[in-house]
Amino acid sequence: MDAWAPLFEVATKDLDADGPAVRRVLDDLCSKAHCDRSGYRLDSEAQFAMGWWFFAMYVQEDFAKRAAEYVRVLNPDIATTGEYGMLEYMKSELKRAESTAVIKLNSKRSPFTRYWTWLLR
Repeated sequence: MDAWAPLFEVATKDLDADGPAVRRVLDDLCSKAHCDRSGYRLDSEAQFAMGWWFFAMYVQEDFAKRAAEYVRVLNPDIATTGEYGMLEYMKSELKRAESTAVIKLNSKRSPFTRYWTWLLR
């Protein structure tokens, strides 16, 4: 079994609407890229801070490879590839679904760290 790696961090003010929207976009990507639906998972518990819900999306290597290849073939004119191409795809699909979620690549230093730092003072 492949190891799970964090790929995206998601922030939203409306978890009830945006959580399912993120899942629908991922399920759609799975079906189009012929990936296994168990190749991704969302945090089971979102964290709440300063009016925002935060959760991470984890993927397995095979899912990431197939999804990135599908996105590259779908949009050959986009200069970004791999995880950056998937990020742009996710952003555009969430916007199309009228989701207010903000999605970013996972990094060692979370883009939401400043909120946590302020909250913990």
